[in-house]
Amino acid sequence: MLTRFYDDQEHKVVVRGVRDFEYRGQRFKSLSAIARLIAGCPWSGPAFFGLKSNKKEAA
Repeated sequence: MLTRFYDDQEHKVVVRGVRDFEYRGQRFKSLSAIARLIAGCPWSGPAFFGLKSNKKEAA
């Protein structure tokens, strides 16, 4: 289960498997599609749900 607070609402996504996610009773093949639905603009799904950092590490 992934949880994200956005626009004062809690959004929960059930991870069912590889490329299989459920959000509000609807199935999706990517987290990015769900993030785009929630935010209303393009987002990296893993970044939106905090699974990937946008910061680059120093070498």
